[in-house]
Order: sequence, then structure tokens, then C-alpha cells
Amino acid sequence: MVLNNKSFSVGGLIGQTENAYLKEDDFKNLKKGKHDFEFLTYEVKDLTPFINSGSRFNTFPQKYGRGKHLILSFVSKSSSLEGIKVKVNYELYDGMPLIVKWVEVFNNSDSSIVVNRVTSEVLGLVEEESAVIGSVNQLKKQHGIYIETNYAFNNAMKYEVSDQTTHWKADSTYTSQVNYDYKTPCLLEVYPEQVSAISVNKGESLKSVRTHELLIDTYDRERKGLMIRKMYRTVAPWVTQNPIFMHLVSQNDQQVYSCIDQCVET
Repeated sequence: MVLNNKSFSVGGLIGQTENAYLKEDDFKNLKKGKHDFEFLTYEVKDLTPFINSGSRFNTFPQKYGRGKHLILSFVSKSSSLEGIKVKVNYELYDGMPLIVKWVEVFNNSDSSIVVNRVTSEVLGLVEEESAVIGSVNQLKKQHGIYIETNYAFNNAMKYEVSDQTTHWKADSTYTSQVNYDYKTPCLLEVYPEQVSAISVNKGESLKSVRTHELLIDTYDRERKGLMIRKMYRTVAPWVTQNPIFMHLVSQNDQQVYSCIDQCVET
């Protein structure tokens, strides 16, 4: 996280210089960051629907997924961060290889804070393909995991084009890769790039984007599509009951009202 223009880690240790592997002797070099957030406690609860929706139409039977909600709490011992708590949330679903993750920042300090960035997920992944040369944009990304957040927009009507949060990067500390310049896209980070400074007043909190991480076991397009559709029905069952699609291109207020009235009539 970046708070008040300063970077902090949430959990973990620093000092690992080689990310391809970890040797037992390396543990002696690992230590906590002086101002970083340290693990405090955890809580496990049953899953609850993200939105309490009710079915109004004769559609696919709606049933929110079952599983567990794991909440990890972190605080910093730094006096400048007193009263600030970070909660890392994981939803784990029964019957499918899916995790939904998000981070919450609670400000119980005596003043407002500025959250410049919350990188809510960092994954070091095995490379999808190897090439001795080539850039991050040229080489294929890991196919075995599908990433989707609830922060996507534009006119594409296709998630990969609308995505605002998924960033594939190189990792120079992953030295076993074939690429001479260490430019393989093997580091995945999730954050909204255009969100740079959000004020969080005393007593308020900030939630990051919700990242859906679905493991994919196939290169078959149709099977992958079926897995993604099952994810949608599980985490957002209300998507199965949408009987109306209207493409409104006007921003004129009266025409928007007219569009809504037509939907009601339908």
C-alpha cells in the first residue's frame, strides 16, 4: 500500500533477493519492515451474498455459493500509523477453484489519511512460455489463472478490453527464466492505475477492488467459458435473471427517463 505518499507492506518479510527458489540458509536474512503492517489476528465466517438480490423472474435457480470467508487483520507499530488497521479478505468457494480477494483500510486515527494506492494482489507465477528475447507485452501471460475484478468499464462489453486493474510485469529477481533480459510476464499485480489519491477521514474505511481468481485447467475455449459462466452464477446469481438489454447512446435526461419507462412497461 501507499499511504500519504509512503509505501508499506502488509505482512510478509523482506530480504529475499532470489524469487526463483528459497533455500533454508536464506531465512536468516529475512526480517520485518520497520514500519510495515504485521499480522494481528484472523477470523473465519460463512460466506454471505455480496448483494442481497431477490429473483423476480422465471430464470435459472438462484443460489449463492457456499464456502468460507477468511479475514486477516494487520496493524503497524509505527507511531505515525497508529489507529490504522488493514484487513485482507479471502472468500473461498466450495466445489470450484475460486478465490475472491479484497483489502480494506480502516482509519481510526485522529486525522484523515490519503490512500494513494492499494495493490490488493501480488502473484509470482510460472511463465506461460519462454523466449530468450521479447518484452512483457510480446510474450504470453499465464493461461492457468483467470483474473477479473469488479472495476471494469468502457464500451467494449468484453472484460479483457474493459479491465482497469490487471497488470502483468517482469520480475528481475526470478532468475531461472529463459529470457536474457528478465522480461517474461510472470509477476501479476492488481490495482486501479488511474486511482492515485483517496482521502479517508477519521472513522471511515476504504475497500479495494474485488479480485476473482479462477484456476483454469484447459486450453479449450468452450470449457474455459463454461468455468467462467459457473463463476458468474456462483458469485452473482442475479445475472441469470436479466430479461432486458437496451443500448442507450443518448445522455439527454428526458430520453434516459423514457428508456427507463419503456423497461418498466416491458
